[in-house]
Amino acid sequence: MNTKKEKDDCSIERFIISLEKEGQIEYFYNEKDLNEQEQIIKNYINANNLHFTITDPVKDSKINNDRNNFMAKLRNVDTTLFLNFDLFKDIVEKHFQENFDKMIITFLELPVITSFKEFEIEKTELNVLSSTLGRLYAVLSFTKSSNANDNISYVIFNLGESYKMNECIDFVNYHTNFQNSNIGKKIKSASNDDYLVCSISYDVKKVTKYINRIQKVLADCEQKQILNIDFELCLGQRKHILNGNIESFYLASIPTDNNNIRLNNYFPFYDQGSLEP
Repeated sequence: MNTKKEKDDCSIERFIISLEKEGQIEYFYNEKDLNEQEQIIKNYINANNLHFTITDPVKDSKINNDRNNFMAKLRNVDTTLFLNFDLFKDIVEKHFQENFDKMIITFLELPVITSFKEFEIEKTELNVLSSTLGRLYAVLSFTKSSNANDNISYVIFNLGESYKMNECIDFVNYHTNFQNSNIGKKIKSASNDDYLVCSISYDVKKVTKYINRIQKVLADCEQKQILNIDFELCLGQRKHILNGNIESFYLASIPTDNNNIRLNNYFPFYDQGSLEP
């Protein structure tokens, strides 16, 4: 980062992120009486098509409250979920180029996948999955809106490689299995609305913008090496695609550096997904 414009852009990004973390970005963007510097920042948001930064980042106080709520109500649900950043970036870019427009994280309690052997998983990776038995896990899928049943799915969470599943997964079957699992029942009973989210849907185009922003802000501006994207388990009010606001389990993402330190001092938590039954 050498040019004045690059330095100015990084300063603007830092200011925007400070507003996002405080939950003030929407108020700022809709404010009519802006000074010259504030108008430059608003113009930057418009010019770089960063409108998703107004709705998708979650303010720190909400994350803290919802994380504490999850831990208080579901302290026995011991789960770690993360994606290797480079793996995730490559797999999203590949499917974006192939015109897949929807990414879905589908939850399960292992072992739902009947055999790991079919994926030819490395022994160390198999040990990771074996240690997850009885815990919350997830499968990553890509679909096209024109045919949601035609999907490409991967075992990738918490692993150093991605493993493509041999067949399209049956989302209805996965949802039913999760609803009947011990973890699914615990999460549902913890919700004041007696609701269990079985999968979360994402717009692939927005996910690519999220990845690009991580690279610009954290890699370029802050000179950080990105290792993973961690997912914080939260329980709080969310917007459901059909039922409006509902208390639900959800995931909030935050990048980590090569020392596995979360970079929330430099970047906001994100929640881009739409809850699906």
